Amino acid sequence: MKRKNKAAEAIDYSEYKLSISEVLAGFGFGFAVSLAGLYLMYSNFVLSCAAAALFAAALVPLYRKRLIKKRKKSLLFEFRDMLETMHGSFSSGKNMSGAVEDALCDLCRLHGEKSLLASELNSLQDFVRNGGKTEDWFDGFALRSGLDDVKSFSDTLKASLSVGGNLQKTVGDCRDVICDRISTEAEIETVLASNKNELYIMIIMPFISSAAMKLMGSDISSQNPALDFAVRTAALAVFIISFLIGLKITDIRI
Repeated sequence: MKRKNKAAEAIDYSEYKLSISEVLAGFGFGFAVSLAGLYLMYSNFVLSCAAAALFAAALVPLYRKRLIKKRKKSLLFEFRDMLETMHGSFSSGKNMSGAVEDALCDLCRLHGEKSLLASELNSLQDFVRNGGKTEDWFDGFALRSGLDDVKSFSDTLKASLSVGGNLQKTVGDCRDVICDRISTEAEIETVLASNKNELYIMIIMPFISSAAMKLMGSDISSQNPALDFAVRTAALAVFIISFLIGLKITDIRI
């Protein structure tokens, strides 16, 4: 399969430039959910709108962080598939250039020609054709990706090439480490799934309780509006802080 190789623009995987549509989608969703919950708590539309706008603005950076995490996860899966193909290529006696070409073909087939790593491998081929060294390119890619596994592979590859080591074993060992990491993380996520669901239920319980009390006509309010506002705000703050702490506790990385 013949493709036109183009040098891709270097992507910094620690950054994510949100498009206008993504910003509006994230803000709109956050605003709608926050407004519904806050109105149930305070029964004041103007106050709820103002607070919901602040909450939604605070959620946009969190949305961006989630997209970065998702992109890095996709990149790691693609990198694992690349190592799998390269290992097979080295086993069949091909050199580094042939292994990269095979990996690019497989990535285009599995993840599409516009996949993150396919663009990177196009850049690698152009870099080598212009006289660069493969290990130098992987050094730069490891820094931009922010993935420890890519950094480990880059260091191992450089050491192996410098002493004429066995590339098949080097790539195979790195592939096994990444597969073990992905498998372990999947097991941890499965174990923590129920805890995270409990966290989500906990954060919506105050709003469900407020809605139920309003429907039954038994909403409890004090005779002092300022005191009533302070108590509701304090209760909401406690739930939000507890939720954030819970998220940090369940965010286990390997």
